[in-house]
Amino acid sequence: MEQEFLNWLASDNGSVVHIGVFIMLILGGLGFPIPEDIPILLGGVAGAKGIVHIETIFVTCYVGVLLADQIVFLIGYYFGQRILAAGKRSRFFPSITESRVEEVREGLRKRRLFYIFVGRHLFPVRSVTFLTAGALRIPYLEFLFADAVAALVSVAIVLGIGFYLGEQLTPEVVQHVVHEAHYYISGLLAITI
Repeated sequence: MEQEFLNWLASDNGSVVHIGVFIMLILGGLGFPIPEDIPILLGGVAGAKGIVHIETIFVTCYVGVLLADQIVFLIGYYFGQRILAAGKRSRFFPSITESRVEEVREGLRKRRLFYIFVGRHLFPVRSVTFLTAGALRIPYLEFLFADAVAALVSVAIVLGIGFYLGEQLTPEVVQHVVHEAHYYISGLLAITI
């Protein structure tokens, strides 16, 4: 069954993987609960398994990350003030608080490029940082430069980790992890609690 699934994914030169990773990156960038590291890791694993070429999945991941970030920035640029005001009043966006927005706003005024670079790597504040950067009308080329450099670093590292892990995964390791998954989940819940 697993080999049939891998053969199906590998057909069409892995285009299914490219499309899936790209869509997950865009959706994750727009706020869906998909951390962008997951699809990038999956892309690295697919590269290690020979389903896709590592160079092409890197381009797919990099473009997906940058495009999602630019969309969030432009939403902030055009609708930022209204979105931040609504987000601060909404219970659906608990990460958008008055204090967090003010902290990001002040940091962006003083250290634009540094905040954008760091914000790209911090999942809880990424969207708020990019929305605020747009709402504050940070020059687009400055934002694009800082985000492009930061994404280059993060995509390369996470994809490399996925590639390394993909080389280490054997059917026996996967079967063991699946068989023992309830122990891992229980451990994660205990640590979280």
